[in-house]
Amino acid sequence: MNRYAALYLVTLLVILPLDFLFLGVVARDFLASQVGNMLGEIKLAPAILFYLIYVAGVVTFVSGGQGATWQSTLLYGALFGFFCYATFDLTSLALLKHWS
Repeated sequence: MNRYAALYLVTLLVILPLDFLFLGVVARDFLASQVGNMLGEIKLAPAILFYLIYVAGVVTFVSGGQGATWQSTLLYGALFGFFCYATFDLTSLALLKHWS
């Protein structure tokens, strides 16, 4: 199996359960209290597309190639996560209605 295909599959198999655990158990009540009125039914196609694209981003920006050290992999992973979540959070702050 191609190295990137294996990394993609392993990354997908790690991220999916962790994200479902976090969103469905750990942060469920917090999420509902913060955006409850804006939550709707889960749309499967965009959710699947998100995970496929996000995992591709992780593999692309974090895998580091053959000469990468664990420190550079950790740094690129942290930066990728920061950029992704900052994009979501700042877009939400710019576009969504906020209640105090």
